[in-house]
Amino acid sequence: MAERGANSSSRRIPEENDTVRSKLTDTHISILNYPDPLAPRPQLKTYPQGVTSDMEERWHQMLEESKSQT
Repeated sequence: MAERGANSSSRRIPEENDTVRSKLTDTHISILNYPDPLAPRPQLKTYPQGVTSDMEERWHQMLEESKSQT
């Protein structure tokens, strides 16, 4: 007798999960609106105010020089 109650309860749980899931999910969202998270992306070149690409290049040269000296 207890098994019958357990079976009806276990059948009801997936139905309740589907009901709750349908209320929580956004039906207007589309995965096509978002880029592939695993695809490589171009690196952004955003510098702080007053910093130029020439300055960055000079810093990289200084770093390379210091690495070669050690």
